[in-house]
Amino acid sequence: MTRLCFAAASLCLCLIACDTPTIGFLPDRSVAMVEDGMRFRVHLKGDRAQAVRLSNVGIARQRQARAAALRVIETVSGCRVARIEGGSDSVLTKAQLSC
Repeated sequence: MTRLCFAAASLCLCLIACDTPTIGFLPDRSVAMVEDGMRFRVHLKGDRAQAVRLSNVGIARQRQARAAALRVIETVSGCRVARIEGGSDSVLTKAQLSC
């Protein structure tokens, strides 16, 4: 019974955390957008942004996914991406903005 409860709680946490921003971005302003057939949720707070890719892509499209994430951040924020922050990958892109 305990294992079943643990499994159910773990599943719920995984499902609600899919497009949640990292710590420091709550509360945030977020926008969902599609770019190059990939779905993203962009979270904005001050001069920082995060784009979370919500759709699956193969290994061959991971570079395209990063480029699409940067375009989505610039479109949603109206600012230029000044630099990509550490800890970014093909699913989560964190950026410093220059407005």
